[in-house]
Amino acid sequence: MKKILSLMLALLLIASLAACSDDDDVGDDLDQFKQEEVIIDRITTANGDTFIFDSVDSESVTITGYQGSDVPHVVEIPETLNEKKVVAISDRAFYSLSNITEIKIPATVTTVGENAFACCGNLVTVNIPASVEEIGMGAFYKCSALTTINIASG
Repeated sequence: MKKILSLMLALLLIASLAACSDDDDVGDDLDQFKQEEVIIDRITTANGDTFIFDSVDSESVTITGYQGSDVPHVVEIPETLNEKKVVAISDRAFYSLSNITEIKIPATVTTVGENAFACCGNLVTVNIPASVEEIGMGAFYKCSALTTINIASG
């Protein structure tokens, strides 16, 4: 029994060494790795705003986060990021950003997620285009300075 077990272990060891040997496929794997597409998931605009986003499909993206100036400022969400149409603002994308005073949402956006702008304590004005079909629960929760919401007709 010990001889059979020793023989099986020896065969397994030889098989594993053969599997680790150099072959030409390694170069092909490296070439494929080098050709992988680089995924851009954040873009900084000319005024210093950084929008973080996820692709929805080959033509559109959802904004998932934002980083901007520490001084009070207006945020104008672009219609496109990385040549893809911005169609949604995800849950909590702008959550608790105290230095935003105004939000301008483009006509490409159809959805504003839950708590998307919640706790933005200095947010005074929001401009919502007619294209927005859904606004999630609590999208503007605890925006204590919010006095003006402009909703386009249509």
